[in-house]
Amino acid sequence: MDIIGNQNNMSQITQAKRKRSKRKVITILSVAIAIIIVAAAGVYLKMRGEQQQMNALQTGEFMPGIYAINCGFVNMFLIESGGSYIAVDAGGSANAVEQGLSDLGISGDDVAYVLMTHTHGDHTAGIGLFDKAIVYGVNVSASTQIVSDGDTFTLNGKSIQVIATPGHADDSVCYLINGDTLFAGDNLSLKNGSVELFNSVFNKSDEQQKADIDRLAGLDGVRYIVTAHYGYTERPVFP
Repeated sequence: MDIIGNQNNMSQITQAKRKRSKRKVITILSVAIAIIIVAAAGVYLKMRGEQQQMNALQTGEFMPGIYAINCGFVNMFLIESGGSYIAVDAGGSANAVEQGLSDLGISGDDVAYVLMTHTHGDHTAGIGLFDKAIVYGVNVSASTQIVSDGDTFTLNGKSIQVIATPGHADDSVCYLINGDTLFAGDNLSLKNGSVELFNSVFNKSDEQQKADIDRLAGLDGVRYIVTAHYGYTERPVFP
C-alpha cells in the first residue's frame, strides 16, 4: 500500500509540475503576444502620425497640362501630351484613382505610359486601371520596361531622364521631364519651397537619401519639383 501511495503521490506531483509548466508557457506567450501587439500599435500610430504631416495636392490641374489625383495622403500624376497621357505612379487606392479619373474626365485607356518612381503599395494600387499602358520602372512586373540610372528617352514628345535615388527604397528613381520638371516620388519632401528629407520612418536610409538630394541639387535646369506626398514647388531651395 505504501508503494502504491508513493506512486500516486509522485504522479500527482508530476501532474502539478506539468500544469505549472503549462501555465508558465501560457504566461510567457501571453506576455510576448502583448508586447508584439503594443509594438505593432506603436509602429502603426507612428506611421499614421507621419502620414498626417503630409500635404498631397487635391485632384485637378495644378500646372499647365499636368494633373494630380488625390488618394488621401498621396498623389499620382497625369501629364497630357500628344493626345494621351503619361502617368507618374498609380496611386494608393484603385477606387480613388478611378474616382479621380472620372472627376478629370479622363479614361484609363487614354494613359499610354506609366512611370513608376518605386513599388511601395501607395504608388501601385491603381496600376490595373492602365492595362493598355506601357509601364516603366526599376522592378514593377515582368512586362515592365526596365529603367536604369542615366537612361534618357522620349515619350509622347516629352524627354525623360532617369535618376536613381535609392535612399527611400532600392527601386526608387526620379524622372526629369523636359529638363525642368522633376517628379521626385518619395525621394524628398518640401516645406515652404525648401527641399528636406522624406519621413525617416519610411526611408531605407536617410544617409543615402541625403546623398541622393545632393545629387539632385546638382542637376541643371530644374525649375519645378513635384512630390508624391508634399505637393510641388517652383524654384526649389536645396539644403
